[in-house]
Amino acid sequence: MGKTIVFIGIDGAGKTSIIGDVLKRFEVEGISCKRRYMGLGREYQLKFMEFLIGKFHKRKRKKEIKNKLGVESNYRERGFYWVLVQYLEFWARFIGEKFSGKQIILFDRYFYDGLILGNEKTFNFFRRFTPRPTKCFLVYANPQIIRNRKREAEIKDIENFYRKIDKLKKYFDIEVIDNNKDFKVVVDKVVDKIKNV
Repeated sequence: MGKTIVFIGIDGAGKTSIIGDVLKRFEVEGISCKRRYMGLGREYQLKFMEFLIGKFHKRKRKKEIKNKLGVESNYRERGFYWVLVQYLEFWARFIGEKFSGKQIILFDRYFYDGLILGNEKTFNFFRRFTPRPTKCFLVYANPQIIRNRKREAEIKDIENFYRKIDKLKKYFDIEVIDNNKDFKVVVDKVVDKIKNV
């Protein structure tokens, strides 16, 4: 089984860009490596989950329109059943990749997303069923930079996300990568850390 390397961070922090360069670097060196997206919305392993989540979004959207709540926030708190569905799908993806034969799997997002967005009860339950990766990087960028890249997150959402990461760090080993620095330096650092883990 290969190394499982996880990249977490709020949308716009630079996860996907870093993963892309790390992947290219390992491929050039002849190391078998693969990127696996772990967010909901695409690349489903369990097709019925795609159907269930689609139904949930449709119902939620109708309720919002009826109540005139406006656009649903990507950063709202999620309940137990939402995280349960997410975990079932993520476990299917995780197991599939663990036995893929690749030396390194780079996960773009992870189970931690469910924990971050779950309420207190949900967090305490699901953290017990969360697989520990070989290495986890939190890709950090200044909230104002993130806000300039992605308009979907308010500054308060970004700051709240980082507060929840601090809670997550009490239970899981997470290394912060400062993506405010030179991009090549960031990628070099990540590659070195992966090689030495």
